[in-house]
Amino acid sequence: RIASGNPAVGYEANNGRIEAVLVDRRGREVPHAAEEFILATGGLVGKGIDSDRDSVTEPIFDCHVPHPDDRYDWSEPEAFGSHEFARFGVVPDDDLRPTEGVGDAEFENLRAAGGVLGGADTAREKSAAGVSLATGAYAGRRAGESATRRNAEEATR
Repeated sequence: RIASGNPAVGYEANNGRIEAVLVDRRGREVPHAAEEFILATGGLVGKGIDSDRDSVTEPIFDCHVPHPDDRYDWSEPEAFGSHEFARFGVVPDDDLRPTEGVGDAEFENLRAAGGVLGGADTAREKSAAGVSLATGAYAGRRAGESATRRNAEEATR
């Protein structure tokens, strides 16, 4: 099921798995439960990555976003230079699950796709649509495979 127009404001988790995403519906936090979740909220421009003068964050799941401690290192003097802020985002594992600073998945059942992923300067590369399409397709496929595998394992118990 796809729901739009209701901003995600938080989540409920247990034992390293997200159980529900909380969405704001007219001032009320309403949980949306699922077996798998895909974080596709965009980058800095889309508000999927947030920043202030001191830090860079992923605002819904509080996933790790690596960035230089000194904000003056976030950009270059040249307007069209290689700006660090353009590559801000979550760092995924091979299964597109956002990782903590040490490389372990933040949550077993959360994958990331599109602009929220870090590492590429998609504006400079003119690759944003391609990155979004490719990672969205892969994240969706992996989420479906994981849910199917988990359901099969539960059925054999």
